[in-house]
Amino acid sequence: VIEVNDETPPATEGSRNKDRNKDKDKDKKAAADDTTEKGGASGKLKPPPAAKTPGRAVAARVEPQGLSDEALTQIGKEKFEVQEDKLKDVARSSMSLLRDFAKMSGADRSKRVSEIRK
Repeated sequence: VIEVNDETPPATEGSRNKDRNKDKDKDKKAAADDTTEKGGASGKLKPPPAAKTPGRAVAARVEPQGLSDEALTQIGKEKFEVQEDKLKDVARSSMSLLRDFAKMSGADRSKRVSEIRK
């Protein structure tokens, strides 16, 4: 049976002093950051720069060219459906060719293959 010691070793005097020094350094940095953020003695922050929006306003006034999003979506859907129908036709013809391939003569096979390729 192996016993496991979950207790941490007691802190030494040297490690306690290091922790105190770290805390002091953190306090000094925080105080220095507070004075620099406040702008030194004046205690006021600079206002943020004004946002530039003329570019957006000009772009909004320009009329869009080309087709609207709705029209493009409709065209895309129609193209997809046409492509899907063509694929179904090819698959249907190919499956019937595979089914009847053993029964067909060489001339019939080449004729059916050329029909599918169209």
